[in-house]
Amino acid sequence: MLLYLNGAQSTKNSPNENYARELFELFTLGADNNYTETDIQQAAKALTGWRATSSSCVAPYFDSTRFDTNNKTIFGQTGAWNYDDLHNILFTQRSTEIAHHICQKLYRHFVYATPDETIVTALAGTFIANNFEIAPVLRQLFKSEHFLDDTTIGINIKSPVELLVGFLHQTEVPTDTTVIDAMRAYLTSMGQSLFTPIDVAGWAGHRTWINETQLTKRWDVLGDYLLANQTNTAYTDALVELARNLSGDSSDAAYVVQSVIDFFMPNGMYDPNAYDTATEVFKGEIPENYFTQNYWNLDWPEAGIQMINLFNHLIRLPEFQLS
Repeated sequence: MLLYLNGAQSTKNSPNENYARELFELFTLGADNNYTETDIQQAAKALTGWRATSSSCVAPYFDSTRFDTNNKTIFGQTGAWNYDDLHNILFTQRSTEIAHHICQKLYRHFVYATPDETIVTALAGTFIANNFEIAPVLRQLFKSEHFLDDTTIGINIKSPVELLVGFLHQTEVPTDTTVIDAMRAYLTSMGQSLFTPIDVAGWAGHRTWINETQLTKRWDVLGDYLLANQTNTAYTDALVELARNLSGDSSDAAYVVQSVIDFFMPNGMYDPNAYDTATEVFKGEIPENYFTQNYWNLDWPEAGIQMINLFNHLIRLPEFQLS
């Protein structure tokens, strides 16, 4: 943050306000939430003196000759405040605002983009009561009925990382450095270059991941990856093994498809008829009597390609984009 927000260039003679502004706006209080421009200006002076460099691995360090030793007034508190003092003042004078803002961010990340204020208020109370330790807050959220309610499951749009890494993790297909390098390039093309967020606030997420360009890119990336591996025996074997595990090695094609869908989509298909459509895609050109007379099973050599065809169908469905 010292480098990203120009804090390393901030001096007593020329304090830079970027770091102080984002400390308030993004990381503690939230935008326009009970602070003034004067508070930002005074906080910027308290943050002077800290240095960092991008050209080496030297840790940030404090240079007292660049620090403003004069009195600063922040939230009505006056003194020769420094970095540590500023944070103490923040958490003593604005504890309610900080707790609410951070708990809102936790809710948005783990539950949904639009916070339930009743839940957030309860979490904020726990946050303050536990001296701003996050673990008790997360414990309360994750064990709550609200978190496990059907209405809060499978309603968030996956980020590119969640989409691609989640797919690799869930399918347990073989990966190597070549795959990982390809994934990094894919993520960049989908708008989420790892460790390079669009700004200091990070990616906005949720609905911003989906537009006319990015939606088709999500299809193309996973589709190209699936198709590229359709002759890879280790890859197709992994997909068939996944189908075996999920369906109990069933020879019922419809049940195999349903098992796969329900594993990848938290709430299943919104339209029950969509299961039938997916099953037809999975069956492909194999004659129907092979299924009705129980000749077909997952030992068939075509099973791997059937799984790839199924996934090529599923990745284009709205439900597949959700987590």
